[in-house]
Amino acid sequence: MKKKTDELQSLRSELLSLNNEFVNILSSREKIVKEIQNCKRELHFSSAWDPAQEFKVFSRTIQSTQKVDYLMMFSLLVESQARITTDYPEWSKGVHLLEKTGTIYDFMNPILVYLINVEIFSKLKLNDEYKNKITKISGEYNV
Repeated sequence: MKKKTDELQSLRSELLSLNNEFVNILSSREKIVKEIQNCKRELHFSSAWDPAQEFKVFSRTIQSTQKVDYLMMFSLLVESQARITTDYPEWSKGVHLLEKTGTIYDFMNPILVYLINVEIFSKLKLNDEYKNKITKISGEYNV
């Protein structure tokens, strides 16, 4: 019994260490996002949202994991950090939708949904602004 108790304590300690690393990585990521947004402003980008860049980022991300819950968390992370200094779309609030489908995909960045599963993406009822931009950029990336 003592051995299992020690193992439990060791695992909890390891998890606490990982949690601290995770928070530090998030803080570092946020600083870089702010610097990127500042550069975009200085370069007079018309929008904080860059669909072409997101295709690149999310394409690499889904190579690391196919777990929808992890991808949802990543989508929320990108949104929350990009919204700190800019007018980045609030996907999690459904700004891109005419009507919700009742799935987790309603709250996820639609580019990420497209890359996960085109069939699911096609069921999203996107407003024309986002549908046109995503369709255009997806054709450029042949995905």
